[in-house]
Amino acid sequence: MEQGSTDDAAHGPDRTIKVGAAVIGGLALLVLLTQGVGQALGVLGLAALVVGGAAAVRGRSRRLGIGSRRVAGGVVAAGLAVMTVGSAMTPSVPTDTAAADAAQTSAARTTSAPTSRSTSAPAERPFVAAPTTTTAPSPVLPPAPVLAMTCPSGGTNASPVYGQQISATGPFSVTITYGDGDSYTDDDQSLAAIFSHTYASPGSYLVRAVLTDVAGQTAAAECTYAWTAPAPRPAPAPAPASAPAPAVGGGSSSGSSSVYYQNCDAVRAAGAAPIYAGDPGFQAKFDRDGDGVGCEN
Repeated sequence: MEQGSTDDAAHGPDRTIKVGAAVIGGLALLVLLTQGVGQALGVLGLAALVVGGAAAVRGRSRRLGIGSRRVAGGVVAAGLAVMTVGSAMTPSVPTDTAAADAAQTSAARTTSAPTSRSTSAPAERPFVAAPTTTTAPSPVLPPAPVLAMTCPSGGTNASPVYGQQISATGPFSVTITYGDGDSYTDDDQSLAAIFSHTYASPGSYLVRAVLTDVAGQTAAAECTYAWTAPAPRPAPAPAPASAPAPAVGGGSSSGSSSVYYQNCDAVRAAGAAPIYAGDPGFQAKFDRDGDGVGCEN
């Protein structure tokens, strides 16, 4: 029983070493797939170094085939050799210092190039005189033209004449639009024809004139003419009807009187009753009893 326990105790570290070797082997396979052969060899060499070192400390490792410290030393040496080969196969990564040195070297080359070029003197160029240019004097323009225009107020005239004031260097022309679709252009010798117009129908019209002088300078003015048709004249009042001539009756009626009564009702309505013989408008038919007084009742 004691011998079996001793063997189990002796094999315990071997199991640990074996498990560790298996883990490191799996890690080496992973590194091989991701980092390349050089890194994988480095991991395997490290595993051999660890296993050989552990076996050398114990004196042997039967399960790993290491029977003595001498064999364990050989495993350690093999691990170191494999790590060295893996390190040689791994591409070197430049350090920050090397990169800085390379950058400084490139900058030095860049700055030294212009220095070598600047030492040589530039070739002299032949002198070429600049061509002289003559600027023509600017033309002297006449004073700017001035145009003012007024439209007559109280537009009852179909043919208005527009007031105008012009100050311009001749010869000049005037173009005028009358607001009804008509326009007219003429020179300064026909201003009366330009500033008058005849409209066909009443309305409000915007009249605009543009003057152009001999130098091409312009001036403009405008006004509004409102033409209202005159109201029709009223028809003459009819003449009053003339009064009928008084009827001539018998007796002593006043035939020459201009007053005429149709009957006694008319006499009473006029406030002339009773009416006496000789009064204006008296007729014999008004005096039935012949006493010289008519329309008594």
